[in-house]
Amino acid sequence: MLGLALEGGGARGAYHIGAMQACMEEGLSFGAIAGTSIGAINGAMFAQGDYAVARELWLKITSADLFSEEESHFLAMISRGKLSVEGLSYFREKVREALRGGGVDTSRIRAIIEKYVDVDKLLKSPVDFGLVTVSVPDFRPLELFKGQMEPDRVRDYILASASFPGMEQVSIGDKRYMDGGAYDNCPVNMLIDRGCDTVIAVRTLGLGIYRPPRDKTKTVITIMPSEKLGPIMEFDTAVTRRSIRVGYYDALRQLRHYAGRRYYLTCGFAPIPAFARLSLVDDEAVTRAAHALKISQRLPPHRLLFERLIPSLIAELDLPKTAHYGDLLGAMLENRAERAALERLAVYTPEEFWRRVRLLRPDPQCKTSVSRGACNACDILIDAM
Repeated sequence: MLGLALEGGGARGAYHIGAMQACMEEGLSFGAIAGTSIGAINGAMFAQGDYAVARELWLKITSADLFSEEESHFLAMISRGKLSVEGLSYFREKVREALRGGGVDTSRIRAIIEKYVDVDKLLKSPVDFGLVTVSVPDFRPLELFKGQMEPDRVRDYILASASFPGMEQVSIGDKRYMDGGAYDNCPVNMLIDRGCDTVIAVRTLGLGIYRPPRDKTKTVITIMPSEKLGPIMEFDTAVTRRSIRVGYYDALRQLRHYAGRRYYLTCGFAPIPAFARLSLVDDEAVTRAAHALKISQRLPPHRLLFERLIPSLIAELDLPKTAHYGDLLGAMLENRAERAALERLAVYTPEEFWRRVRLLRPDPQCKTSVSRGACNACDILIDAM
């Protein structure tokens, strides 16, 4: 059975939407879906067969739909680290007031769950659904699948899973519950224990505990954000659209085994053709590239290229020592593409990527983790091939 685990992460849950789109395009059919926090909300809608509805909701929802103007304002500043000393003092007092009243009001989140989670459809769906929440004050985890929930409590459990610390806790029976991220923010093990032999885990790198798979005999395909997603508690439609696109392409990378580190290539550059291209570099270009990297030029140019320049670039571009010529060529091109702001969220064939990147002129002011000398050496060699 194939399972889908959705990690909590507040507004970063938009990433799930893009990943699910890729899974659907690949024709994947899930036997069980489990999520924590926002993953529980998205997971319920996916399991009941309402992906399109979930996507539409994400494309229009804003912080104002979930929080008061005051709460939204301060949550945004906190998530961006821009809260002043005076603002922090004021916010702390507001949090104290909220906690004295039981926590930050979650009535708007509850209203969304009541509107979009169709309990009847969810329970009748052939796709199993599970979530994680934690009881307080004893902090005992509760992992439940839909068959273990009373029908009239399903939405309560979903809200409980998504009740971030500081928010109103949800009372069910004689217990109170809070966000499941305090125990397991990405319930892979829950699905494996349910009988899934393969699990696709969609990470958001949100706040919470991540528990690696216990059973190493099972297959876990992890879809991980390739760039930093937006603030956890700030729902902005522009950021949402970006997160959906990133989730889509990151999922395609895993499902279709795309090459590339930052970009998405249908396959990697083959080592022999890459070696042939590198061999075309003229002596003058080799000398200039070596100068850019401050490499001694005592060797003949051809030896200088293969014995000194290439090993130096492999290290500068953070490639493994086992990298072949195709890996190096791909990394050099990606370095240049990023500095020239080539659209990242697109799929390229190796030849298309090669042609497009060679025509680009990088921004000399672009900041990169690679040294300026290595960037210059990459440009010199690419232009000379």
